[in-house]
Amino acid sequence: MHFDHVGNIGLFPNATLSMARAELDFWTGRYSDRPCIRWAVASSEVRAVADLARRGRLYLVDQPSEELFPGIRLTRLVGRACEAAIQHRGPGADNPAT
Repeated sequence: MHFDHVGNIGLFPNATLSMARAELDFWTGRYSDRPCIRWAVASSEVRAVADLARRGRLYLVDQPSEELFPGIRLTRLVGRACEAAIQHRGPGADNPAT
């Protein structure tokens, strides 16, 4: 949920967003207010994403890799401050989207 990945949620009032559950848990958890990491996210955006979850507009991915739609796969990435996800699209859904 870094500031360069989240924003303008209000422009998509009917959309359901997808992300790794571990990432949401991290940014809404006990370490999210630590000065060394909180610069990377806007608290208003974290609240907006958490609100989407409460309203049923956030699909949380728990599996290591999951096909969201035919040809669209979300794969969890581990190894950063939190767990993120990358979208794959195309034939076989094994090419990362950029």
